[in-house]
Amino acid sequence: QALLARSLNNARAEELVSLLGHPDQRVRRKSQFSIAEKPAADAESIFIQALSISQEPTTLRRIQAIWGLKQIGRRRSLSDEVARKLITLLKSDSPEIRYHAYSALEFVDGGKAFLALKQATANEKNLRALSAVLRTLAKVAHNSDVTKLIFQSALQRGLDDPWFRQSAVTALAEAGQIDAVHSYLSSDEDSARLLAALALRQFGDPRLGETARDTNELVKLASIRAIHDLPITSALPALAEQLSYLDGSSTTSPLIWRRILNAAYRLGTEKEAQRIVDWITTKNLTHDQQIEAWQCLLDWEQPSPFDRITWQYSPLPTRSINRLLPAIKKAVSLTLMSPSFDNSALTEDLLTVLQTVISKYSLFSIEEATELTTNSSNNANLRRASLTILESLVNPGLAFYDKLGADEDPKIRIKALIGAMANGRSSAKATLQHQLSDAPLSRRRDILQELRQTDFPMDPDLVRPAAQQLLKEQWPSSLEYELIDLCRTKFAEAYNDTLTDYQAKADGPGGYSKRALINGGDPDRGQHYFRFHAAQCLRCHSSKDITGGLAGPNLTAISQRLSPMQILTEIMDPNARLAPGYGTTQVRLKTGATWDGRLISSNEQELILQDPEDMSEMAFQQSEIAELEQAVSGMPEMREQLQPHEVRDIIAWLRTQ
Repeated sequence: QALLARSLNNARAEELVSLLGHPDQRVRRKSQFSIAEKPAADAESIFIQALSISQEPTTLRRIQAIWGLKQIGRRRSLSDEVARKLITLLKSDSPEIRYHAYSALEFVDGGKAFLALKQATANEKNLRALSAVLRTLAKVAHNSDVTKLIFQSALQRGLDDPWFRQSAVTALAEAGQIDAVHSYLSSDEDSARLLAALALRQFGDPRLGETARDTNELVKLASIRAIHDLPITSALPALAEQLSYLDGSSTTSPLIWRRILNAAYRLGTEKEAQRIVDWITTKNLTHDQQIEAWQCLLDWEQPSPFDRITWQYSPLPTRSINRLLPAIKKAVSLTLMSPSFDNSALTEDLLTVLQTVISKYSLFSIEEATELTTNSSNNANLRRASLTILESLVNPGLAFYDKLGADEDPKIRIKALIGAMANGRSSAKATLQHQLSDAPLSRRRDILQELRQTDFPMDPDLVRPAAQQLLKEQWPSSLEYELIDLCRTKFAEAYNDTLTDYQAKADGPGGYSKRALINGGDPDRGQHYFRFHAAQCLRCHSSKDITGGLAGPNLTAISQRLSPMQILTEIMDPNARLAPGYGTTQVRLKTGATWDGRLISSNEQELILQDPEDMSEMAFQQSEIAELEQAVSGMPEMREQLQPHEVRDIIAWLRTQ
């Protein structure tokens, strides 16, 4: 504290040099600035003296001195003597000193710096130090030869390290030779095309459209993300055109096909709407792809002001789809009759979207909906969708529901019971009550979901026995969410006291018990949310079957590491427990020195951090540590981003991992 309070303006050079190696960074910085404020020649001389001292702490002192020289260099070019000293430091055993010495060469004579840096592109082994070589090289010389050197050096070392890859991209952007970079898009080497695509993104170059159909998935993704996310508006039509060549496949990354689909959606012309309809009807799409494509058509006329992929504010004008309604109607029928329909939750979600499309655009008349519902040659999905549409147009009457009561599809029979009950048949209500209490769980779930979706008025007493079981904790936990959701939606007034008592005891988000959220979710929907939800789980996490980002822990085998209740806590309160290796930990030693890094491990004897820049590991004895400060998790709390039912489904999916 005394050093920090004291002025160093009149301190001797020897003292200032010594303070450049002080364990407290604040003291080191104060000494650096005091030296840099002296006349340039005097300041250079003191910093060179600091660079020449070999006794400890050599690294701290030399790095601080190099920073001081860079501070001078921003005002004027550094002398030849400084250049010679920096070039000497390029042979240091410390990659950290080499890193800072390379970056300081930006401020010395261009010719001397270029020769030293050119040699380093071939000889430097440390990736962090090499990144400084490439970026400084780009600053001291701007020509196609520099671009060639950067490519050669980066490709020789490989692009597997994301930090080094980004440094190479930044260097190419700083060199500014766009045409020279573009020439590498035609390379036979995948890595060269990838590096070129990433660099051209920095320029917003529309020629990236040339690699939108590249044979290499990473190159293709880099180009498509650049065109879509920036966006490069002039290249969007070429990106949307790829939808015509995109086959439906579970192996095609959603990061690719969603952006191609969204490019057509954002362009908003009748031609692009037809392209989406054709994609639906001519390609064997997955359920995820069908849901996304139909949602685009559903939102076409009144698009959200937020982009469907990036969620950035990017409003679109209203547009008409009326002339395509006959084609859309045909596509709806083909989708509903597709053999790919099954009894999965995603099929139910797709069915819901299709019903909304039919209703919004008035695709079926009462007569058409009646014929489609009662024609036994149609598959169950088509008849169920048609029945929902018919009910939105008219009450079909008791006789109609009596006929459907013998249908072979169990979900249509449930809808028939609900319709008969709404038309006054008391025995239908008794049957539904009995099945809610005693039927298999899957049947009870279907009844609750159909009751939730119907527009018919219902007697609150229908679910009273189930509500009483819930309060006595005799109701299945896997159906708790559905029952509470139904009561809140349809019977809020009648069950106000019951819901108030339940919510007072609820310990989970959204007024649900944690028990309700860790049981009964749907894993297919959970995977869908993981891959496509606006919360962007995929951006930071991967799993055994899905390749995503690396910023967060890999979720493979998470069900073996954490209980369902722990998984819920991780989602809702990420700071409750940080996974080893994630989040930043600061260690302050008793000497006053501080270190930041990722916590790798900790026991009674030692603590190990990993440097986030060069990935080296640093071990500290617990007896040396004065204070340990754990930073917050990089993952936001999901309370505001995920609805309770989405959390429930994601947990169900994670339990399968």
